[in-house]
Parts: sequence; structure tokens; C-alpha cells
Amino acid sequence: IEDEYASDIEDRVELEEILAEKDAQLSQQKEQLSVLVKTLFSMGLSRKDISEKINISLEQLNKLLD
Repeated sequence: IEDEYASDIEDRVELEEILAEKDAQLSQQKEQLSVLVKTLFSMGLSRKDISEKINISLEQLNKLLD
């Protein structure tokens, strides 16, 4: 039983590490998307055009710009 418990704890730690890495990747991608959106907006593209070009909803776009 102790071995199973230790194995379960080890598996959980590994999963937590994987999730932390995925969270970091998602944060980085969100930041890159935000920079892209702000750049396109500063170049004069409308929110609607940006939304259509990068295939995100206007709601998501507004959150990135605000």
C-alpha cells in the first residue's frame, strides 16, 4: 500500500509540473496574441477586421485591447 501511495504522489507531482509548464506556455501565447492585436490596431485596422483576420471573437479581442 505504501508503494502505491508513493507512486500516486509521484504521479501527482509530475502532473502538477506538466500543468505548470502548460500554464506558462498559455500565458506566453496570450501575451504574444495581445502584442499582435495591439500592433494591428495601432496600424489602423478596425476591431472587426482584426477579429476576422485572426479568428477570435470581438469579445476576446476587446479583452486583449482593454
